[in-house]
Amino acid sequence: MLASYLPRGSQAMLFIPSLKGLWTRAMLRGVHYRDSFQRIDMLYMIPDPWNLDNPQERFRYQETNRLIRNEFGHVTRLLEVGCGEGYQSQYLAQVCSQLHGCDVSTRAVERARKRCPNSTFSVGTLGDILVHQAELYDLVVACEVLYYIDDVLDAIQTMSRLGTSCLVTYYQSHQDRLDRIITPLELGDRAIIRNGDSTWIAVWWRSDRLRRVQQDRTDSQSQSS
Repeated sequence: MLASYLPRGSQAMLFIPSLKGLWTRAMLRGVHYRDSFQRIDMLYMIPDPWNLDNPQERFRYQETNRLIRNEFGHVTRLLEVGCGEGYQSQYLAQVCSQLHGCDVSTRAVERARKRCPNSTFSVGTLGDILVHQAELYDLVVACEVLYYIDDVLDAIQTMSRLGTSCLVTYYQSHQDRLDRIITPLELGDRAIIRNGDSTWIAVWWRSDRLRRVQQDRTDSQSQSS
């Protein structure tokens, strides 16, 4: 297995870009739209496996913050789903008073805590957060996360139970599949984040709107039956 070839102290991988890319591709093979949490945790045997510390991603972080400020103002309590090593957490902490990040990877969360010592992080899934939730978050954010979840619809519904408002972003290559799930829900507003040849879709909604849409559909089905 490729893991057996990792050098002691996997940061050495940083100096072998081709090997780092090989490791990332190997760990991501077959993980899309599956709850492959163990594989994702193994991915973090090397730092920044997604290459998130680069100008293009920082542009996305800044644009996401701008959108949050425009649509929600300064948020009191924000939950970041899939926080990873905390690269975007550093930016989200600027638009809220209290940031709570969660991720399925213990390795990633340990690094996020060091990167953002004034924020709170935990290891777990959306379901784990729901079980231990004490009060609603003002905003629940899941950026570049939905493609690693088996049941995207359930994730959206759980996000809506955790917060009064929600926001997701996803990359253009996944738009067709995710739009087939998200568009029929009539969630609310959307925007495009574009930088060069890269495009991300942002969708945000008020949780009570999703509940109303679902209730209207239930009532309509009951009347027609």
